[in-house]
This record gives sequence, C-alpha cells and structure tokens, in this order.
Amino acid sequence: MVVWTFAVLAVLAAEFARAMHDEAMSTRNFKESAIARNTAMAGINEAILALIARRKHEGMFEKMEDEENLDPIRSLSQGDGTWVEANWRGKNFELRVVDEAGKLALNHLSSAQIAQILYNLEVPDDEAQVIADSIIDWRDKDDLHQPEGAESEYYEDLPRPYRAKNAPFDAIDELLLVRGVTREIYEGNEEYPGLKDIFSIFNKSPKVSLRAISPEVMQALGGIDREEAGQLQADRANSQEDTIPEALRDLIAGGTVGEARSKPAIEMTIEARVKAGQSDVILAHVGAVLHLNASGDGLKVYRWYDSIFDDSDKSGTADSESGGESSEEG
Repeated sequence: MVVWTFAVLAVLAAEFARAMHDEAMSTRNFKESAIARNTAMAGINEAILALIARRKHEGMFEKMEDEENLDPIRSLSQGDGTWVEANWRGKNFELRVVDEAGKLALNHLSSAQIAQILYNLEVPDDEAQVIADSIIDWRDKDDLHQPEGAESEYYEDLPRPYRAKNAPFDAIDELLLVRGVTREIYEGNEEYPGLKDIFSIFNKSPKVSLRAISPEVMQALGGIDREEAGQLQADRANSQEDTIPEALRDLIAGGTVGEARSKPAIEMTIEARVKAGQSDVILAHVGAVLHLNASGDGLKVYRWYDSIFDDSDKSGTADSESGGESSEEG
C-alpha cells in the first residue's frame, strides 16, 4: 500500500507540475501578445501623429526629442509601403504607410485597362479578358453581360450560389467572388504581385501618384519583374526631394493609366507589426485605412484591421489576410 500510495502521489505531482507549466506558458504567451498588440497600437498612433505634424508644422520634427525614431517615422510620408523599423519604450516594431493614390482605382478602370494589367502579370489572355469583363459586370448597375463577363445567373449556378453585386466594390477581397479570380491571382506569387496589392477602392482617380506608387503597381503597369521594380523604387528614394526618375515617368507614360497630380496623401493605409525577438514570427499585426485632411486637422477611420496575417507574416496563424474589421464607413 505504501508503494501504491507513492505511485499515486507521483502521478498527481507530475500532473500538477504539467498543469502549472502549461498555465505559466499560457500566461506568458498572453502577456507577450498583449504587449505586442499595445506596441503595434502605439506604432499606429505614432505614425498618425507624425503624418499630422508633417502636414501642420514641418518644423515640429526638428523639436522632437526622440532623434532615433525621427528618420524612420518621417520617411513614412512617402507612402510607398516600405516597412521601416522603429522603437517605442524599448519595444521594436515595424511600420508602413501605403498611400492609396499610389494604387490602381478598381472602381474606375475600364475593362481594357484591367485586361492589360492582367496581361502584364502574366495571366493568360483568355483568363485576363474574362476577369476584366467580370469585374465590370460585378460593379455596374445592370444585368447586361460584357462579352466575356458574368452576371447573377452565372454565380447562381455555382455550388455555393450568390448574386452579382451590381454596385461598386466596397472591399478588395470581393474580387475573390468575381468569375475567374483565383486565390493565386488574388494573392500573387514569388514573381508577380496579387490583385490585392495593386488595386484600391479608396483611390477615386484612374491615375496614380508617382511619389507613392509601390513596386507591385510598377510591375502591373509596366510588365517588369520584381528586380526592375525594386531598382526603380531605389532610384526614386535616392533622387532629390522633388525629382521623379525619368525611367519611372516613362513607365507610367507607356502604361494604361496616367500620372496623378502631385498632392499629399489623403487616403492611406497604416500597418504596424511586432515580431518575436529576432525571429520572423509575428506576435501582432494591426492596421487602419484613414482619411487625413490636407491641413492635418481632420482624421477619419474608414476601416480598422484588428488582426492581419498574410504571406509576409510567418506566424503560421493564417495563409491570407483576415480579420477583424471593427469599423467601416458605410
């Protein structure tokens, strides 16, 4: 009986130790996640403050005490989606700002323009025309077919039926509902960007801003590879403040859209993410789509993403962007 008593006590002690270990790990993970999310939120607010200050008082940057963070945060005003590293109270995080004027206006491009963009992304000609016409049919108000498009009768015959929207796109991921748009075309691959990276529903002009155009949009407009687009981005970054490299102007001039008149970013997407130490594991990734008045006095949140996970986030949580729209303008 003594042996059996000690055996039972050993089992209970081992189980208690395992439970305590799991509880401690759970508490630590929760703490790290909470700190990471609050750090990312602080990054979002710091970026907003810096952008507002840049609009209202250019000299305010010279008065900021944290010189270590000055250049990274200030560079966000370029709005080309480049990730910059910054620090908040000893916690490292990454920030980027995407000027929506540097993306292609999904609700304003014609079928021919969309098809040309898809050709440049190496989508086969017949598939590109189906997608382009189907995008037009999805957003127009009538039930008349484009030559290669699709209206409600096509979608109602699918295994999971639904109707064509017949209204402008309200979210980029609506593209996944459009005939011909596969997950790979939407997400992109190692060679070519996806539709989610080149189109915007917040850009109200069919033209793009050269000061904010991203390498992904350069590829879509010019049919160039990632290396060429990266070089054009580097040339723009190294050029003088008010100078756009001639090669970049030539790219737009020979493309399907024109150059937008230079102006400060009005609609922008701000993202902040926090990694676990020196690894690529993402602990928190939040974002917001904002409207900022040219004077810097007014701020409106169009959309909030409480949790973003995409191919750039090697967290293993999800494979595609998801989550957490907690507010959206109707």
